[in-house]
Amino acid sequence: TTQRLVNGAPAPYAGETIVVGARNAYEARCRDCHEAGADAVQLVA
Repeated sequence: TTQRLVNGAPAPYAGETIVVGARNAYEARCRDCHEAGADAVQLVA
C-alpha cells in the first residue's frame, strides 16, 4: 500500500484521489502504519 503525503503529513481524505506527476509524494506504508487524516476521522465519527 502507498500513502500520499503533503508536507510530510497524510494527504487530506477529501483531497484528490490520484495526483498525476506526484511520484515523490507517495510513500510505501504497511496497513498498520497507514494513517488517516484528521478529516477522515471526523467523517467516521
